[in-house]
Amino acid sequence: MIVSFFVIAAFFVPSASAAFAPSTTRTTEVIGEIRRQLNDEESLPLPVRARLDDLSAFYDERDSAPLWIGTNNIPVLLARMERSAFDGLSSDNYPLSFLREISSNATEAGEADLARVELWFSAHFLRFAEDIKVGRVVPRMVYPSAYMPRKSINGANVLNAVMQLGDLASFFRAWEPYNPTYRQLRRHLALYREIELEGGFEAMAPGPDLNIGDSGPRVDALRRRLEVEGLLDPLPAGTQFDAPLADALRKAQKRYGVPLTGRLDQQTTIAFNIPAERRVEQIELAMERQRWLPELVQGLTLLVDKQQNILQLIDNGRVRKTISAYPNCPDRNAVITAGSLTQATINPAWHVPTDYIVGELLDELRTDPAALAGRGYSLRLDNAPAPLSAFPWAAFSKREIKARGESFDIRLAPVAQNPLGRFRVSFAKAANLFFFDIPEAPDARDYCNPYLPGSGFGIVDGLEFVQDLVDPRVMPVNDFEDIVKRGETITFKPRDDAIVVVLYQSAWITEDGDIRFGHDLHGEDRRLREALLGRTVG
Repeated sequence: MIVSFFVIAAFFVPSASAAFAPSTTRTTEVIGEIRRQLNDEESLPLPVRARLDDLSAFYDERDSAPLWIGTNNIPVLLARMERSAFDGLSSDNYPLSFLREISSNATEAGEADLARVELWFSAHFLRFAEDIKVGRVVPRMVYPSAYMPRKSINGANVLNAVMQLGDLASFFRAWEPYNPTYRQLRRHLALYREIELEGGFEAMAPGPDLNIGDSGPRVDALRRRLEVEGLLDPLPAGTQFDAPLADALRKAQKRYGVPLTGRLDQQTTIAFNIPAERRVEQIELAMERQRWLPELVQGLTLLVDKQQNILQLIDNGRVRKTISAYPNCPDRNAVITAGSLTQATINPAWHVPTDYIVGELLDELRTDPAALAGRGYSLRLDNAPAPLSAFPWAAFSKREIKARGESFDIRLAPVAQNPLGRFRVSFAKAANLFFFDIPEAPDARDYCNPYLPGSGFGIVDGLEFVQDLVDPRVMPVNDFEDIVKRGETITFKPRDDAIVVVLYQSAWITEDGDIRFGHDLHGEDRRLREALLGRTVG
């Protein structure tokens, strides 16, 4: 049975002797010394100097008081830093030995030393709080061309919050990202971190597929594995492979993204033998990416995972729906972004790109434009409707037509051949991101229409998804199917509390709160891991 290191660490704190308590008079003198030191910027150590504005704003306030000396906050902070692995961080990033030393040596210190201790702890506390809240790296350190609003903390406000709460433990409970997905990841991290600390997963020996009715050492090993992941209640060794075991195995197969056979087959054995350390890393990196997200208390978030080809609708922080979404031509789709919804169109017209015109339509435009018109193509010249024959297609070469592309606009009506399908959803401040409709998942894992922009994502059978974007007070949603059948083009403004975020994930949370693990097909976990280690990202 696994001993919960997380629970033990939560109750263990260093001796309260570290919380040395100066008198009220001396506290006033210490605050005065802190202010003097902050005014002497050149003498400040780099970690303190890096937080100078925040520290000055807090300690210069009339009612400011020490947060560390004379309180129990020092042992609480050291304990939290020591178990920062359960926040998806690393205790190696924080100078624990140094902080312990300066706190233990300050019990008989003068005002100058006490002031230095106070500033050291405040500076490192702000760094730790920032790592929890907004992440250790910003998205542009991983993706230089990415657009993602940068989150930040106001250090003076953070320090004021600690002072007003009067209890650092209460602060940390309120401080972690207000994001149920993040908190569920943290919960699953505790389990997999405990497994890692206990020596990792028991190796699953290869062999013939195991099914209902089988027994033996491999069945016992399978049962132990499902028990340790919390998917099966413990039973004595020698128990036969039965229906409850098969059901638990399907849950594990779903968790690891392998076919739900209910048998211990080769694919499942391979997934089981991926080390616990890798599962921990996947969750840690997922938590880091979650910290990048805008922190909304209310509203709709569309979270697109480019790696796993999924789109999650997160309503007021809860995953409500997961559907398939495919980046168009993923080898040229470099979108890592965040933005807001601007409009959605049912039965959109397609603005035909000049590459498609010269590559697919030009011969017919020159010889039989009426046939193209019959298939739903139309022309606008200088933003006015005109017959397709109004432009002298035969008079220009393909290169000249491309060069004149801004003078004409060919559109394809909402017909079966329209590559946008039944809808188009547009976004602001999101690298030209848009969603369009595809009828079914592609046979291959990737989807690519070279005549649509690489910033697009094809949503599989997504008309119901578009209905979720509508404010029912503005537009009824039960008429969408009829609108599609009529071929009527309608554009509407979606919910004004909706945002979209596009990123990569190899671990994520489902509607029922379970965790899913995927494959790092494009090396995105490696990119983020190297950024966290401070290496150059290739």
